[in-house]
Amino acid sequence: MRTLAIAALVGALSACASKPPVIFGERMPRGCTKGNVATDERCLGWLVDRLWMVTTLRPYRDAELTAYVDSVGQRLVRAHGDRREWTFAILDSDVVNAYAGIGTHLYINRGILAVLRDEDELAAVLGHEIGHALGGHTHAALITSQTWREKRDDEIQADETGVRLLAEAGYDVNAMPRMLRALAAGELGPSDPSTDEEQSTYPSWFERIARVELAASAYAHPPRVTGGDERFQRAMANLVVGTDPRDHAMVGTTALFANIGIAVDVPEREDPDSSTDSLDFIVATPELHSVDMRLMDHNVAPLMASDQHDPDQAMHVIRGRSDSPFGRQLDLVITVKGSLPTDVMWNLVQHVRPMKREELAALRPALVNINAPRLLWAPRANLATK
Repeated sequence: MRTLAIAALVGALSACASKPPVIFGERMPRGCTKGNVATDERCLGWLVDRLWMVTTLRPYRDAELTAYVDSVGQRLVRAHGDRREWTFAILDSDVVNAYAGIGTHLYINRGILAVLRDEDELAAVLGHEIGHALGGHTHAALITSQTWREKRDDEIQADETGVRLLAEAGYDVNAMPRMLRALAAGELGPSDPSTDEEQSTYPSWFERIARVELAASAYAHPPRVTGGDERFQRAMANLVVGTDPRDHAMVGTTALFANIGIAVDVPEREDPDSSTDSLDFIVATPELHSVDMRLMDHNVAPLMASDQHDPDQAMHVIRGRSDSPFGRQLDLVITVKGSLPTDVMWNLVQHVRPMKREELAALRPALVNINAPRLLWAPRANLATK
């Protein structure tokens, strides 16, 4: 889906003037034009990052943690001798994952940060994604049809490049297998002898860990980076785990969107479901209607609402405040599906109001406990570590 959207946007730029075009309210970097956006990695990387950040992804709003993660990433690329401009963005998602974009744009979910226990492991996650970037893996996947073997090889290459980056920057190379064991335990449990036959698009955890342990064994010198534990603990102190109720929460019959200061008193409803992206529920009218409420970038929300052709669907955009803690304006997009959806929508919109101070005070997110014991995966053992 992202690949198709990117290809369509690149094609649309062919009609732009020779100066850098404006994409979703922001002009592309100097030197990016209709003639080179699809071939210049720097320009394409900016374009993909801009598209993802306004349509799919959302930055996490902890400035201190963001600066800290960026400092670790910059240490890795500088020690490797790469002087390009790199960006390391934390995404507001509790999914345990990280991503490499095009060129030098990297993304790490807050969900994977909660699994880590020290700066060396953070460097291992970033080193793996930098390995993908240095190998051009995302770019290759975007413009070609990769085989499952090529995808598996990309993961192995990124792991082994990450080990080398850890060594060059003075981090503990053994943090790479330790980090992978923690991720595997979260996905598989502490022990799963069937993982050698894991899905073919990725190498098995057993293979990945064995390879990085072998790669790490080539570096005999101890880690040189000091003070990492203190920096890590200080930066992670306020990390949110799970769904952040300040993003969206259903309290009683009220939908709360604290980050834009909006509340919606929902009429009779049933089957509420709060996901990481939206509030979804059924309005208990004579003919049931499904309702979706989600925050969306202001540059995108009006475009979606203006492109309606389905008579059984209604969409309405409520403008959020411009001083969003995300550093950009977000709107509340309400979608109603069912017969005669405009009647239900009208009723919902009548119940939109500013959020109350006491409602905001009651929304307390859960914070990470990085001192809690954590399982590490092993083929036939159950291990606990820091």
